[in-house]
Amino acid sequence: MKNKLLLTIIALAFIIRLVPMFFLSYPVENDAPQYRDLGISLAEHLQYSRDGINPSIERPPGYPVFLAVLYKFFGQGKQMVIFFQVLLSTLTVWLTFWLSRLLTGKDKTALWAAALVALYPLFIYYNLFLYSETYAVVLFLLSLIFLLKGAKSNDRRMFFWSGLAFVFFFLTKPIFAPAGALYVAFVWLALPRGAALKSLALFMLPIVLVWGAWIGRNYKAFGTPLPFGVGLGPVLFGGNYPEFKAVWPGYDVVTKIAPPGNMSQIEYDAYLKSLAFKSIKENPGTTAKLFAYKAGKFLSTVRDFKEMVMFRGGSKNAFLLDVVFPILFQAYKYSKIILSLLFLAGSALVLRRFKDKESHPMILVATVSAFSLLAHSMLYVDERYHLTTFPLHVILAIYAFELIRNKYKNETINTDPSV
Repeated sequence: MKNKLLLTIIALAFIIRLVPMFFLSYPVENDAPQYRDLGISLAEHLQYSRDGINPSIERPPGYPVFLAVLYKFFGQGKQMVIFFQVLLSTLTVWLTFWLSRLLTGKDKTALWAAALVALYPLFIYYNLFLYSETYAVVLFLLSLIFLLKGAKSNDRRMFFWSGLAFVFFFLTKPIFAPAGALYVAFVWLALPRGAALKSLALFMLPIVLVWGAWIGRNYKAFGTPLPFGVGLGPVLFGGNYPEFKAVWPGYDVVTKIAPPGNMSQIEYDAYLKSLAFKSIKENPGTTAKLFAYKAGKFLSTVRDFKEMVMFRGGSKNAFLLDVVFPILFQAYKYSKIILSLLFLAGSALVLRRFKDKESHPMILVATVSAFSLLAHSMLYVDERYHLTTFPLHVILAIYAFELIRNKYKNETINTDPSV
């Protein structure tokens, strides 16, 4: 029964992700042209460059490498990339099931988590963009699953695969690099010292090799050992400059307020970071309000329906615009709010059980989710930013719902005189 339900959920997830490919088309804009150009250059010239000549540091290499593989073997069509992202998004549903199963040991809970991820509107529609979220969430879930399986079975090979998935994950989403410390702490607490040291050595091995190669490339190309790319400056500045009110103003607005002058990409990125930190330091009260505002937005709806290009910009069909999209938006809006409230409750319930070693896997999930929320609250708000850890929000939300329901049932039984 469990297998049939899971296969049904996965099949449904695939269908509702595949169908929009034939009705919706979004332009290659914002971050997408950079990813596309880097992927093409890697596929054609083995050069990490937008023009095939000059080295680039605009973006970290995770997602461009994924695109390069697809371009190399399947051509440079956008639809082929979208189809593979549909497959990856469907895989996310299966991975959510197995992660939830590892954490809770309950098939029913895992099936609910898989079903909610399968139906969540943003997991359906962001596959249609050349953005890194669909690829990143698969790597993230794999890194957690391998880590937890390794700790549970003491199979050290799992830690190597966890490290490999994690390094490609944070070289896709660099903001998550510090979360590696939470992985290390979990292994250190979960295993005896000798086993923990050997497991962590295997976890770190692919990270050192892959990340070291990227840093070495940057040192050779630019004369400085840059650990990622140069994208943090604009988003940090955009998210903390009070006039922008945490919404991305566009590069044209940023460059008017902070002109690049004759600075290189690297220098300009560092300059924008310095302006962001200056604003944070000089306006602590405003920064605190912005931080709380952004955290609230990431737990609720980021933008109004009319402003959401994701839904409205891909079609001119009146039925889709006036009927289907509003329904999907309301489903997105209310499901996100409800799940976020339960996620906060689940996180609080989990963290209260820190001394219980059996709860450490769930505590890892809660702390990584909390880290993501806090880290992204330093940036400007965007619907995409919550997607990577949203499967964890779902798992913790269901966990909280079941605890609350069971407590209510037990209280009802204990107070019922007929029992």
